[in-house]
Amino acid sequence: MTVLVPIVLTFLCVSRGYHWWNLRYADPTSEAVARATERTNYLAIGVSLAFTAWALLLFPYGDAYTQSHIALYMAITVITCIFSLMHLRSAAWNVALIVNSTFVIFS
Repeated sequence: MTVLVPIVLTFLCVSRGYHWWNLRYADPTSEAVARATERTNYLAIGVSLAFTAWALLLFPYGDAYTQSHIALYMAITVITCIFSLMHLRSAAWNVALIVNSTFVIFS
């Protein structure tokens, strides 16, 4: 839980970053933009569910300070993700709704 999951999540995020880095000089067609937008919406849902599930699974393993750290991690991460996705409003809303509603229900 403390080694394998972060490695998998880091690999997922780095591979997406590498994918976008390789496309930085591409001149995409309208169809490619539509596919990338749809893919980003689905990936935003999947990644936010994965990170939220990981945080909630770690929550019972610590004292009050560790649990506060996990809550702070979730808050900072979701704010950063929402700002990063501000140009794709639907993905930002998906991330905000998934993480914030899960956090409110869990609290």
